[in-house]
Amino acid sequence: DALRLEQMLSDAIAQMRALAHGLCPIDFAPGGLVAALKDLAANSQTATGIPCSFNSDGDTTIGDQDVAMHAYLIAREALNNAIKHSAAQHVVIRLIGRADGITLQVADDGTGIRHGAQHTAGLGLQTMEYRANLIGASLQIQDSPSGGTMVVCNLARVRSGSPLQSVSAVRS
Repeated sequence: DALRLEQMLSDAIAQMRALAHGLCPIDFAPGGLVAALKDLAANSQTATGIPCSFNSDGDTTIGDQDVAMHAYLIAREALNNAIKHSAAQHVVIRLIGRADGITLQVADDGTGIRHGAQHTAGLGLQTMEYRANLIGASLQIQDSPSGGTMVVCNLARVRSGSPLQSVSAVRS
């Protein structure tokens, strides 16, 4: 009985840690979004068996916690959609730093999305659009060069040129 109780407590602690991580999946230190996206790709691949990779290029520092969190949640929803709906054999998450901002891409090699489907589709796509609007980003859902679907979220740098520092500055 004691061993069974110990196992139940251990399982409960693991579930609480997973829940807490789900509430705040990224570390708000510089580079936290990159680390969180790497973990997202690795954990997804482990859980589903579908190869998922992550890569980043350039300055991808996001100084605003809200912007980083919403960007992460957009990537997670796009990845979940690719796994659930596209019959993808591979998914790639990219974070690309540019002089004028940062681009987040989630691309799959699945069946693709019908033109116009993002306007009539489910809650996931609407939620991604809502999150992008909250942080002053643009969101496009388009055909991927690999034959599947690509979700592209463009985050603009604030006027001072410093990396995405505050949602209020992006909105102004």
